[in-house]
Amino acid sequence: MPIPLVVVDIVHDNPEVLRSLGRVVSAHGFPVCMFTSAERYLRTFQAGRSSCVVIGAGLRGSISGLELARAILASARAVPVVFVAAAADPTVKAQALLMGCIAYLEDPVSSEELIAVIRKSGACSSWRPPPGPGR
Repeated sequence: MPIPLVVVDIVHDNPEVLRSLGRVVSAHGFPVCMFTSAERYLRTFQAGRSSCVVIGAGLRGSISGLELARAILASARAVPVVFVAAAADPTVKAQALLMGCIAYLEDPVSSEELIAVIRKSGACSSWRPPPGPGR
């Protein structure tokens, strides 16, 4: 039986943070798709492709991070959602966790913490790193 492809989508409106998160996740062997806004993510969202979504809690635009998470979690095939926040916001954190997000990580987010949350998500339970040097 083939191992399912785990795709981690990252939605963040800060290009530097987006690239940094993308590098961390892809360095651990996960395929990554990156989006600079909730609107762009939703335009290309394909049910069944995403295995985990990392969202910047402070997304600006017509769709906030919380609204995006709500839409994802209410979809026919909800996937695990992880929030990353530049600053602690107890209200947003409480709302995110109450709606079913699997984690709310605050800066500075360590690479190990982010990858541990992605690996612990139910969607990623059967994932194994691709074979390569040192593995």
